[in-house]
Amino acid sequence: KADAGISPPPPDVCARVRRHGLEWPFSPLLCFSVALIVIDAVLFSCVCVPAMKGDWVRRIVGLAYILVMVALVVTAYCVARCDPTDPSVGQELSPQERKHLQARPYCLWCHCYKDYRMEHCRACNRCVRDFDHHCPWLNNCVGGANYNGFAASLALVAVKIGIIVVVSLMLGIEHAINSDAVDARLPDAPPGLIPGTAAVLLVVNIPLLVVDLNLALFHIALHRRRLTTLEYMRACWAYELGEAVLGQPPPEMAMDTFRPLPCIMDWVICRGKATTKPKSSSKVTPQPAPSDDTLTGSNGQAPRPVASADGLQETG
Repeated sequence: KADAGISPPPPDVCARVRRHGLEWPFSPLLCFSVALIVIDAVLFSCVCVPAMKGDWVRRIVGLAYILVMVALVVTAYCVARCDPTDPSVGQELSPQERKHLQARPYCLWCHCYKDYRMEHCRACNRCVRDFDHHCPWLNNCVGGANYNGFAASLALVAVKIGIIVVVSLMLGIEHAINSDAVDARLPDAPPGLIPGTAAVLLVVNIPLLVVDLNLALFHIALHRRRLTTLEYMRACWAYELGEAVLGQPPPEMAMDTFRPLPCIMDWVICRGKATTKPKSSSKVTPQPAPSDDTLTGSNGQAPRPVASADGLQETG
């Protein structure tokens, strides 16, 4: 979600600024992901790993799972706890600096001039440097300050879910072939616990693995094109409408050669089809450069340039 606003927000909205993803309110997907990680860890560690054949296999798989889980929790915590707010937000500018930045887009919500790829996130109510998208799974914006950590989290999630899916699938197949041998590894377990646990883990984690791998491939494709998620969405909408890209398109992107990715790759961002002209958060009404004696008004404050349109919404 990226938006600049054409008028200053109400005072109560200005006060609600989320600096990182661990601030209240938590997104439903963040709560779901935390609960899923805990449930997966309990079922996999208490049922699947002990039911595997061979002491060394159990030790290797258990150790690998623990290491991946620790790395994932630490990485995801750092990404969610990171504050990707642009440093220019809240800075006091001199009259000379205001005159120099007069031609740039101005955010009426954060009261700052917007640099290249700087966007205002409505979910967090702050301007983010090198904005890519707002991630509801981490309840935080993904920008220049935490994008690398976000990419690492995608890779670690794929490894974690891959371990669970492979082990659960092997247990299910082995139990179908020789159920007595598998059940004998957990003699105190109730009947059906091992195949039931494997089935639940497969049903829950296979769709998540598909989504995670698709999202990883999507970002790899964007990295090769040198685009952010928001820039890609704007370019797709412009391509579908046959119009120029709104906002501040990267210099590497040429609309005469741009083509959207196949639907099998970009469905994960739920961008939808363009039916009306999207609004850009990076356009402003041109303002004449003020002279030194007009930089301050009668109330002693500098005049503000007015944004001409709202921004785009983007689901990541």
